[in-house]
Amino acid sequence: MAAQSRPVRKAMKSVETRMKTPPRPIDFSLFGLKAYYISTKAQELLGFRPEFSLDSGLALTLPWLRQIGMFDQHDLSERAPG
Repeated sequence: MAAQSRPVRKAMKSVETRMKTPPRPIDFSLFGLKAYYISTKAQELLGFRPEFSLDSGLALTLPWLRQIGMFDQHDLSERAPG
């Protein structure tokens, strides 16, 4: 069992490292885009059904970002309109 979890840990560490990499200038242009992702095709072809609504997914994402050290409560308070 431990041998099976090594590749998973390695993959997760790789993803975490990439997530902590500073954004490239082109990445900032993507943040301003309005995008809509429709899952109809995945539902029709693959039988995909989302397990979480957008609201519940975002509610789970924030604690995860805090857990891995990518979000701090100060980040939110500094951006709050005053």
